[in-house]
Amino acid sequence: MERPQRKKYLLNPSFQLKFITYFLGFYLSTIVIILIAINFFFFKFQKMGVEANLPQKHIFFVFIHDQQLQLNFLIGIVSFIAIILVAVGGIFLSHKIVGPIYRFCSDLKKMDKTNIREIHFRKNDFFDEIADTFNNFIKRL
Repeated sequence: MERPQRKKYLLNPSFQLKFITYFLGFYLSTIVIILIAINFFFFKFQKMGVEANLPQKHIFFVFIHDQQLQLNFLIGIVSFIAIILVAVGGIFLSHKIVGPIYRFCSDLKKMDKTNIREIHFRKNDFFDEIADTFNNFIKRL
């Protein structure tokens, strides 16, 4: 019995990993900006408490500090889950970009003067216009 062929998602690892790294960089930059904004928000509350001459151990400061810790923890958990989703999504998305180019190059390498044929990509791949353009070119030959 023949083993089913497993799908290879990293067809061009250097491009695909760089692609994912860029998206993770954008995502992490966004998270850092959000954390800075949130911590600034809590800093403003603490400043209001100081300006109101509340003692340092006042329940207001304890409450603000606890809320800040809980929100930072929550953002940390959500960010970790989102990083995994961005990485996995990046692999699938980059596969849809690299797959047609890989297929096109692979099919071209198999052709010679006597064996020129049409090229077809998978249904949901990007850049299907490459196959259409090539197939139209062959018809004009």
